[in-house]
Amino acid sequence: KMVAAAKLRKAQTRLLKFRDYEIKMSQLQESVVASLVDHENLAHLSYFFTERPLLKERIIVLTSDRGSCGSYNANIVKKAESYFQRPIDWETEIVSIGLKGYETLKRKFAVKQYLPRAAFENKEQIKSFLSETTGEFVDGQFDKLTIIYSHFKSMMVIDVRAVTLFPFFLEKETKLEAAPSNALEQPKEFIYEPQKSEFVHRFLEAWILT
Repeated sequence: KMVAAAKLRKAQTRLLKFRDYEIKMSQLQESVVASLVDHENLAHLSYFFTERPLLKERIIVLTSDRGSCGSYNANIVKKAESYFQRPIDWETEIVSIGLKGYETLKRKFAVKQYLPRAAFENKEQIKSFLSETTGEFVDGQFDKLTIIYSHFKSMMVIDVRAVTLFPFFLEKETKLEAAPSNALEQPKEFIYEPQKSEFVHRFLEAWILT
């Protein structure tokens, strides 16, 4: 029990440190996107702003590979099922990351792709998956990317969320309205280094990785 408690405290410390980084990155993302609202050609800055008719949405469901997680997987699957059953007029396709989510979802829905969590053990593997996914978005294989995952608050509280990663124009107003009360004030203009197009695209890639 003492060893388990020590491991739990260590994991919680790491998650809390990363949460601060995630919150600050989200605040910066909201600020950067807000500063670009009046830009004449957002798609020219980054393909994350590419605007086209919404015909197909790709949904990534992120669960664990093992079942010793209590209601962790069950709550994510429940959120995913309710999300899939929304009244919409476009196609959806499911990518299941994590064995437990896949085993449940495949019984009710057509899962396009399954990947184990073990395939995302380091940053390079995540970047490779993101690069492949964004390439398919640019090629027009889907028009919107949403991820359903558990957001850490504490060891006792997990918040299951469905978040649109890109394109940003689809939920720009929602993202800004949902900004936390302590978010950075939205500046009217930024000074970019390097050039605006390179900075914006690289920054949004870094935000998505968080």
